[in-house]
Amino acid sequence: MSRRRRQRASRANIGGHNVNPAHLVPDPDFKPVDLSQAKEGWRAWSVSKELPAFGLPPRLNSVTHDYHWAAKRKAEAQCSYCEEGDGVPGVDCGCGFYSAKSLKHLMQMGYHTYADVDESTHFKVVGQVANWGKVIEGTQGWRSQYSYPVFLMCPFEMGAKFGSLLRDGYGCKVRLLNFLKAPHEITDEFITDLLAGRSNTTVPERKSRQGRRVGHKQLRFTGHCASDAYDKHGRKLIDVVWDVTPDRAVPTLVENLVFEAA
Repeated sequence: MSRRRRQRASRANIGGHNVNPAHLVPDPDFKPVDLSQAKEGWRAWSVSKELPAFGLPPRLNSVTHDYHWAAKRKAEAQCSYCEEGDGVPGVDCGCGFYSAKSLKHLMQMGYHTYADVDESTHFKVVGQVANWGKVIEGTQGWRSQYSYPVFLMCPFEMGAKFGSLLRDGYGCKVRLLNFLKAPHEITDEFITDLLAGRSNTTVPERKSRQGRRVGHKQLRFTGHCASDAYDKHGRKLIDVVWDVTPDRAVPTLVENLVFEAA
């Protein structure tokens, strides 16, 4: 094989991202990360609404760098400068995987919003990560050598089917949530309810029918949730938690849920 052909075979451009083909294959020795043996962090990703070809799972992509987080493979930071010194991440360098120390801190910085992605083509996902190897503490969080998601919070418009593919692909817990609050609305009570799967929005009880009215100001959706996310066999696909305020009706991408427009 010629040198040029070998170079072409060593990399691929998928969805606008340069991806090492070897990283598309799950690590056969992959095991769920034990968070008790790592530093807990929180970060955000973008996920294309267009599923990859060849049956591959949805991809978590960095929102600040051209980097794809491979499914069932630990993310390993690389830096040509620090690898020859004290190792990655370097004390006097900016390399390594970044994460906030708490979900509240991450959301108050606005990383959970769609400000840095195109919401017409991408979902925004927030998640808890395990950081291990060499980990350096900073003023706003961590820089780590290795990192991997252990819990993903996805916007409800992603839908149960898409969320299940993400869950199965990365082998971590996934929950559909309405977490698109303005930074000043991120309180301790909101974070506690969010992590516990409780709604902190009071919705008037509707005695005339089961379910309840739902909506979201930022997504401009309103309707009535009349079912949970179950498959045809009655098995629950994914946790669905609503924390919304009624607004006006627009189409939604939520699957396996029955809505009645307000």
